Amino acid sequence: MRLFITILSLFSLYLKTNAQYLLSGKELEQTKTFRDLEEALKTPEFVYILDLRSQNLENLPASIGRLPKLQRLYLQSNNLREIPSVIGKLQNLQVLQLEKNQLKSISNAILELPNLEVLELRYNMIKELPKKLSKLKMLKVLDLRDNQISKLPENIGELLSLEILELAYNNILKIPNGLGNLKKLYSLNLAGNPLRMLPVSVYNLKTIRILDMSHTKKLHPALVVEFAYMLPELEELYWDACQLVEIPAFIGNFKKLKKLCLNEAFGPELPNEICLLENLQELELNNAQLELLPSNFGDLKSLKKLSIQHALLKELPESFSKLPVLEWLNLEENRLQKLPNNFGELKLLRSIYLNNNLMTKIPESICNIPNLRLLELQYNPIENLPTCFMQMQQLSILYINNTKISNEDFEKLQEQLPYTNIQH
Repeated sequence: MRLFITILSLFSLYLKTNAQYLLSGKELEQTKTFRDLEEALKTPEFVYILDLRSQNLENLPASIGRLPKLQRLYLQSNNLREIPSVIGKLQNLQVLQLEKNQLKSISNAILELPNLEVLELRYNMIKELPKKLSKLKMLKVLDLRDNQISKLPENIGELLSLEILELAYNNILKIPNGLGNLKKLYSLNLAGNPLRMLPVSVYNLKTIRILDMSHTKKLHPALVVEFAYMLPELEELYWDACQLVEIPAFIGNFKKLKKLCLNEAFGPELPNEICLLENLQELELNNAQLELLPSNFGDLKSLKKLSIQHALLKELPESFSKLPVLEWLNLEENRLQKLPNNFGELKLLRSIYLNNNLMTKIPESICNIPNLRLLELQYNPIENLPTCFMQMQQLSILYINNTKISNEDFEKLQEQLPYTNIQH
């Protein structure tokens, strides 16, 4: 019995000694990042971060197993076809990045890393996930985007620490029921997979704040909508090319939503309820059939970035100029003939893209935007700019090429705005 207690005490001491190797994030920031393996092996007891990205590596030397304190290993953008079993000796490894290699499978040795929190395998050729993937009990981030995976193991639901799951652009046909057990999951990316169904268990994922269901064209739009409807904490929603006939009115219920992407996703109208998104900061509506914005569009009081490119917009509502914090605006390739006269009330605008529209003039109020740095007006039938443009010294870039503005006016602008890059 005494011998058993002694062995237990020694084992406990070993665990404590081993655990002390794990530095916090702040402590790691103060350590040296080694970028050469041979150099690192000269002082292995001081190596916590090893960065071997973009070194044309075809093989990972077995000597890497002699770095017992290593916590972060960066191997992106190499030509690795396999990971040696010796990597299993790196018991303190927390971050392993293997994006853009030639891997066809996940080494079983990786599954022997008890402290692994981040595993990134984007842009490889992986077809299948190991059945014992669930051994990675500490895993928080699993990035498998852009591989060739067709099936997920049912026990993926046993990765109970998982917070971010990137599965976009694989060949996944079915989501296992076990996925619904990931109670800490807050970011899920299923974009670009040929999914046909979603298990009922996914509706248990109430903690999701970031959801990407873009380009899931084989999944019925009703299922796409229903899934989002069950997620009360959503902050970012990507519904690009989801073949929605219309945006559901319940979109206004997502009070925490900060970013919404609906590119190639819907018909000519937006529901008025979209203007209830009081926390929305970014909105993308590119490549849509959109003709009009809701009359109360100016109610989006938190909107900072708006992109409506290659649509059918003919005019902007008067309320548009009531967007108090709008900083970036892209309305290129529409059918706009004019801007609201009070457009200059958008005081925080810094970048405006209006090229390829049908505008013949620009309102003088635009000169009242104090921080405007970039203005693109090319490919519009504009004949004259307001005379106040001569005082817009803050402009860094002004594109007026392929307009009807005369060479004489262009030369005057160049003279008055010597520090502005003007293209005509």
